[in-house]
Amino acid sequence: WPPVLQAPVSDREAYALCVPAAELAAAVTTAAAHAQDGQPEPIVFRLLDESPMTAQRVLDLFSPRGADDMFSPDLSDGELATRLGHLG
Repeated sequence: WPPVLQAPVSDREAYALCVPAAELAAAVTTAAAHAQDGQPEPIVFRLLDESPMTAQRVLDLFSPRGADDMFSPDLSDGELATRLGHLG
């Protein structure tokens, strides 16, 4: 199981420690195809073989600059300010 982290952490990078990169990339590709076809709700991935994830959730968590990609180190200062500026 992934560790429980109590500080800002990138979901994308944390799960890359537990799930092979090719598997995550395939999930993002499949999810993007569903979203492009206007079908963001199908289950396209099971996180750690258990938790079902819709196409949209996969995109939000695992796509670079996805809706929930908040703490990835490759985000620019401007991107961080846009995403998290309301907190500070």
